[in-house]
Amino acid sequence: MTTRFGVGLLALAILAGACGHGAKAPTTLTVVQVNFRFEPANLTLARGGVVSVKDDAPVTPHTFTVKGTDIDVRNDAGDIGTALIDLPPGTYTFICRYHVSQGMKGTLIVR
Repeated sequence: MTTRFGVGLLALAILAGACGHGAKAPTTLTVVQVNFRFEPANLTLARGGVVSVKDDAPVTPHTFTVKGTDIDVRNDAGDIGTALIDLPPGTYTFICRYHVSQGMKGTLIVR
């Protein structure tokens, strides 16, 4: 026999699961390079995931470079490149090597 208390706990557990507790990080994300910034500037991705990098600048080349790694995608204006993110879980900084002094950087969290 199930009590109201037991049903309430079960409903609470289901609701907690639906609210993202234990949710997996995505395996594919897109970041856009535009106006000397990344959109979005904060990425969370599963290890082994892929970042699609789109240069929306009309004439300016950019890079998507994850500091301390060999990930370095160079895009000319209008190009789309990809990067496999097979890094250990952790927090990484990504930059545009050409425009980091203008604040073109972001944060990548690998789960």
